[in-house]
Amino acid sequence: MKPFLFISILVISISSFADTGIFYSEGGNLFPIQETSISMQKEVLHFKYTPEGLEVNVYFEFNNPGEARNEIVGFVVPDWWGGDIEHGDFDPEKELRHPYVYDFMVAQNNKILTYKVSQFSKKGFNTDIDGVKDNDYIYYFNLNFEPGVNKIYCHYTFKGSYYKGDESFLYRLKTGKMWANQTIGDFTMVIDAKKKWFEIPETLSKSVKKAPWKIEGIGKLNEKYPEYTLAYIHSGFITLHMTNLKPDYDINLGFYGLISYYRNFEHIYCDGDNSKLPDFGWFIGSELADDYKEPLEKAEDNAIQDMINFLYAIHGYNFNGNDIADYFTQFTWYIPDPQLNAKDIKFTLKEQAFLTALVKERTKRRE
Repeated sequence: MKPFLFISILVISISSFADTGIFYSEGGNLFPIQETSISMQKEVLHFKYTPEGLEVNVYFEFNNPGEARNEIVGFVVPDWWGGDIEHGDFDPEKELRHPYVYDFMVAQNNKILTYKVSQFSKKGFNTDIDGVKDNDYIYYFNLNFEPGVNKIYCHYTFKGSYYKGDESFLYRLKTGKMWANQTIGDFTMVIDAKKKWFEIPETLSKSVKKAPWKIEGIGKLNEKYPEYTLAYIHSGFITLHMTNLKPDYDINLGFYGLISYYRNFEHIYCDGDNSKLPDFGWFIGSELADDYKEPLEKAEDNAIQDMINFLYAIHGYNFNGNDIADYFTQFTWYIPDPQLNAKDIKFTLKEQAFLTALVKERTKRRE
């Protein structure tokens, strides 16, 4: 067994193209196995949502109070199964990357480091750590911890889990407690997710009831739920700053798709005096307009128009201050833009299929 300081960014990767969805990977914090003297005095974590996955840029400052130490450092990526990449078609050691982790880079004190990728068991590394298995893969490299402050920067993009249009990403933060003092001295998180409706943790520590999330730009926060906060960013960022953070919880970010928008709209819509919306089952999110035909035939006229309004509302269409606009303001994801013209809205393929079916049904009833 090789003795070494192990620093890991856990990235779990499991994939399946069934109703269980697709679970590609996870991101995570740096942590040691046996370290007791080096402390994490600063972490600046920046998440950016992209269609390819969650882009992570993280800056660390570690303080080494003792002598210089050269250590093997690792980024652990558990094995994957299913998905669109078969094991026989992809060799992480040859490609120097995990198939669902992209553009990995690590630097120390402004110098980009070289790294290798291997299956964990082949190197004889110690796996006595929660969540690490022999068949996991490891990005490993050398770090020289000089006395005093050491600056480390890491960048990568990873795919999270996917289920019927919703995407979720897990970043393992609580391993930060494994450093000296079991705290992150100064912690900052920035989330860049423009025009997205998503879920963020209510807190990261048992000692803090609610994390002090802030919107720097235009957006909404809905904090009425006990375990998470809903957010929508029209432009700008969501930020969080905490000091002496003892991270008891990991960071879960959940980004909602069309199905969740509709379920949220349907739930509140049916709470009032409105007629019941049709039950589409899981057809919401289909790219085929004909999939909506039969359920729409049973819907009342006003429900057809309300669903059309809903599709425009999720893009921020301004309904000129009438009752429709007042109604949609109760949704976290609705921020009207008076400069937005209906003809300029770019619907996704799934939204366009739904809209086409609705308009076709409305037109048929008017003939």
